[in-house]
Amino acid sequence: MKFDHLSGSGTLASDELELESVSSRIVNLFEGLHQIAPETFPEEWYDTFQYVGSSGKIPEQLIDLSNVANARSLAERGQMDVDKGVQISTTSSIRLRTPGDIPFQVDGKIGGFAGTVNSFLLIVNPARYSLARDRDYLILSKHEIREAVIHIARVLRFDEILYFASGGQPNPQVNLPPIGDRAARRKASGPRWRGQLGWFTYLDTSVWEMDIDESALPPNVLIEPVLNGVTIQLGDDHTNVPDLLLAQARRAIGWEYRRDVLSK
Repeated sequence: MKFDHLSGSGTLASDELELESVSSRIVNLFEGLHQIAPETFPEEWYDTFQYVGSSGKIPEQLIDLSNVANARSLAERGQMDVDKGVQISTTSSIRLRTPGDIPFQVDGKIGGFAGTVNSFLLIVNPARYSLARDRDYLILSKHEIREAVIHIARVLRFDEILYFASGGQPNPQVNLPPIGDRAARRKASGPRWRGQLGWFTYLDTSVWEMDIDESALPPNVLIEPVLNGVTIQLGDDHTNVPDLLLAQARRAIGWEYRRDVLSK
């Protein structure tokens, strides 16, 4: 089975860490997802942040994420009182799951130390749902995937957002050189190595270095300017990204690919 998997990361500036700003983003994030796919992303989600399993004493709570007060309570988890000031926590502050039969869950950090990475993971988790054994949980349409990726990038201002069907993306895309090869390891710390591509990916080009050779792009790889960067779509089948297509796309944007590196 393949499952929808959408992840992203980025860095927030220090002036974007105010509670009101983070709360507003949370509201806009989930309102937008509900508008894109209302049957998949409801207005109310279960808050599982303090839920500790069947033996726990704190039950999951169903909360309306269009409510600013609820969003603020999520945003406040990213902050810790330290002496006279407020320090921003690096721990996960948002853990949610959808009610009903569609088993989406969110785990993320929105609002963190200035200069540190924030994250967002939206995934179908088959381990908790027996229903997933009986069907292939690719729930989002191609249009909904594109809209969701761009929406998350716009609201959270993340550097990268990517979608892939788990089991449908070659991994790893790049193998690191031997630990004794210091020059190669230093090179591998750059975006040309670290960057990942899904079936549909948003990349902020001020962060992710690319040298796009349009003549080398396969005809079914689509690159379009969006927000502060580009979106890259690998083929028409969002359930599977062939290894060859991934290799051609990485080479065309100037990124290392594992077979090229291993053959050197």
